[in-house]
Amino acid sequence: MENRLFLLYFPGYFDGDEIIGIYDDIQKLKTSYERMINNVAGEDGFRYYEIYLNNPNTKLTIEEFDRDNEKFVGVDPESLWAEPNKESTYGKGPFFLLVTADEWNHDDDRWLGIYVSKKAAKEAYDRAVAWWNEEQKHMAFVTPQRVAMFEYIAVDDRFREVNRNELD
Repeated sequence: MENRLFLLYFPGYFDGDEIIGIYDDIQKLKTSYERMINNVAGEDGFRYYEIYLNNPNTKLTIEEFDRDNEKFVGVDPESLWAEPNKESTYGKGPFFLLVTADEWNHDDDRWLGIYVSKKAAKEAYDRAVAWWNEEQKHMAFVTPQRVAMFEYIAVDDRFREVNRNELD
């Protein structure tokens, strides 16, 4: 899945657009959007965006980059906030334990197991690392091999590698 890009700005005020930022994360975009709407004062106590918010001809706008047409298109903020948080889908499994190489060809991966709970995955991962460290003493490989844990993310229909500390 490609990263999404969002533009947060006040369009067409005086000599051009007042760009607040470009974001690739909806949560960061939402934080900035709310900060602008609430007109939070800066460190010096000055409310920098008050002139834009009080002008009826300007509106804080969010646009998403449409990669197919190579242009930004308007997005309703409420529909963005209602989208499922993909981060919350991480860490739920199932988890796939294997011995793999970091190269593109994974035909020789050794599948060691599938686990549905973090606890079982963590225990299996620890056992596999100890086993693999001992196993490597008796084998030779053209490319380095390692124990890895992957998680299937149904929302994106992909696998992502899980660090050991994520299983705690």
